[in-house]
Amino acid sequence: PRYLDLANAINRFMLEEAERTADGGLSHFDGKPQLWVDTLDMCCPVFSNTARICDRPNLQEEAIRQLEVFGVHLQDPATALYYHMWDEKSAKRTDEFWARGNGWVVMSYTEVLKNQEPGSEGYRRLTQPFEKQLAGIVPLQDEETGLWRTVLDAPDTYLETSASAMFLYGMTESRNLKLIDVPYTDTMRKAWAGLVTQISPEGRIIG
Repeated sequence: PRYLDLANAINRFMLEEAERTADGGLSHFDGKPQLWVDTLDMCCPVFSNTARICDRPNLQEEAIRQLEVFGVHLQDPATALYYHMWDEKSAKRTDEFWARGNGWVVMSYTEVLKNQEPGSEGYRRLTQPFEKQLAGIVPLQDEETGLWRTVLDAPDTYLETSASAMFLYGMTESRNLKLIDVPYTDTMRKAWAGLVTQISPEGRIIG
């Protein structure tokens, strides 16, 4: 119950007090109407799991709505990858496809889909952009290591462990729970093989 109390306090803030863009996206900072992909993983799982636990479908709808609003401004139509930030005042966004930012989006879709009825309208609204995003991420995996670069399409940037783990988590969880079709067995095996090399003997994640 104490965790549910905390979740509901967070939900009240996000629904009633947090600043938003004109189209309802949750702003990352007070006084700056900006959408950052980080925000999705901070709000959508809380909305979605509270919706399930407390039978509050409006919170599940809000989780889906946030993913849609952020997608309008941050998902690239050509690659389906996500940019990191969009500023409402200037109507400009950052230029790079940051791997960890895309990882937060992957995890957000995964967690919200767990609580959505398969075949429903909400399910369709979630699966289409998520499947496109994964299809854009998979070809950018480093062949030698099985990991992804910190800027996904920039081969001169370093290999990034946390983003690679986020991608693998989204793919394996989505396959195991049959949330979406995940035809990426080789990609997942390579990612696992690469990630286990990034765990120190003491169990610390490196890279």
